[in-house]
Amino acid sequence: MKKGTIFKDTLDSRLRFLAVQADADGLFKVKNNNGKLTITLTKDFQKGDSQDLTFTVSPKGLAIGDTVNNIGLLEILGNFYTTNKVTTKKIDGRIRIKKS
Repeated sequence: MKKGTIFKDTLDSRLRFLAVQADADGLFKVKNNNGKLTITLTKDFQKGDSQDLTFTVSPKGLAIGDTVNNIGLLEILGNFYTTNKVTTKKIDGRIRIKKS
């Protein structure tokens, strides 16, 4: 993927973006606009490489038993792709996250 590639992820309105936790040595630039995240590659990313971007959200807007499903959007050279689905469920004050 080339520098400037954009990922978009809209958070459920019950979640609040808090901070980026891990940024793979500055590979990602993250902008938050009221839960609409725009993540831009700051340098080329080689095929076969693996990097992580970790960010924290607050689940305080979720009631116990609530489930949030999330799929991000990736744009490469004008083509759009979806990310893996992530499911978050609030359980008695704790949350469970499942990636599929």
